[in-house]
This record gives sequence, C-alpha cells and structure tokens, in this order.
Amino acid sequence: MKLSNLIKTVQVPTDNYILIEYDLFFNEDLGRFNRFSIDDQKDIKILMIIINELKRLDEAMDLYVLAYSYETIDYKGNNSIYADCLWLNTTTSVDVIDKMFEGYKSIQPSSISDLKEMEEYNQEHFYLFKSTGDVIDLKNSQSSMHEFDNVKILYWD
Repeated sequence: MKLSNLIKTVQVPTDNYILIEYDLFFNEDLGRFNRFSIDDQKDIKILMIIINELKRLDEAMDLYVLAYSYETIDYKGNNSIYADCLWLNTTTSVDVIDKMFEGYKSIQPSSISDLKEMEEYNQEHFYLFKSTGDVIDLKNSQSSMHEFDNVKILYWD
C-alpha cells in the first residue's frame, strides 16, 4: 500500500509525531508525496549505501522515518509527508554510526543520539505506519514502546 493512501486512514492529532517504516517512505513516491530533508538524489543514494552498510553490521536493525503529523498536508492542501529524522533500532553504537558518515558532509546528520535521551515519543498516541497497510498506535497496542529502547535518532537540520 502507498503511504499517500495509508495516511488518509487515520486522524492523527496535529501535534503528534508519526513513525513510518523505512521502505514505505523511501520508495518511488520519494520526491513527490514523500520528501526528506536530503533532497538531492545523489545524496539520497549515498544515504542508502550507508544505511545498507549499517544493516550489514546489525542484520536485525529496524529502520523508521519520523515525521510530524501536521506535515501531512502541503501548502496546496494535498497530502504530503516531509521528514528530517531517521530512527535506527539497532545495537550499533552512536559512535559507530557517526563514523559511517565521516567524509560525507553533504548528508551528515546534524545530530545522532539515543532515543532514551529524547522525549519525542512521550505523547498520548504514537502511530506506526507499516508497509503491510497496518497502522498501529504503539501506545495502545500489544507492541510496547520498550521495543524501541535501542533506537538511535539521526536528525538533519
């Protein structure tokens, strides 16, 4: 299912973040419906190479895109998602992730930190949009936010 259709199925409060599976965001809609803070296609390809290298280090790593729910409508009134943050649920350390971006100034994140240090997910509802077409409120499901205890946040300013 396309994210552009899936996003219409849930009324997300305007001040909440939404979490999107990486493959649901980084697909053929990137640049049209889905926009990331790195907008140069060559830089996106370098980012994907680094992500693949990180996957090789931790084959169990899960990847997500974090976006604000109020960015689901663009200035023309069309559905749109803009994101500037990746969540990597991985045992790989912040230092190792940071080193992976050395030499790539054009795509180097502004910050890399542990989710434990952030308060982004302390909201009443926290929706996860999945490639399967499911939308899960992580705060009200059997899935626990504790499943995200190993998340490293990569943020581009």
